[in-house]
Amino acid sequence: MRVVHNVARSLKPGGSLVVDVMGRETLKRVFQSRSWREEGGVLLLEDSTVSDAWDQVDNRWIIITGDERREAAFSLRVYSADESSDLLTEGGLEVGGTYGWFDGSPYDEYALRLIALARRPAPAPQ
Repeated sequence: MRVVHNVARSLKPGGSLVVDVMGRETLKRVFQSRSWREEGGVLLLEDSTVSDAWDQVDNRWIIITGDERREAAFSLRVYSADESSDLLTEGGLEVGGTYGWFDGSPYDEYALRLIALARRPAPAPQ
């Protein structure tokens, strides 16, 4: 919540914010507990587990470059479209809508991303 408050405070009155994340609804459809990919000679192995409520993903990455092996562990909080809107509103922003892609397509069971548009309210004219 502190991040949203800070963003709201940092925006000029009437200023806009675009949030682009993977929403919980999309994650449920595409989640893979293990994957790997190689790019530019770097091999990334991913091992992920999701909470029963689908609100957190715990990740362990193994990064292999030549003879070097590194590990990183981190957790990500995952929000639904409704939770994202509520969080932005509670942080002092006006939510203009949630979408499934940058073309304005609806956020539904086919959405690729969760795009939320919000703005800092402009002061009321006096």
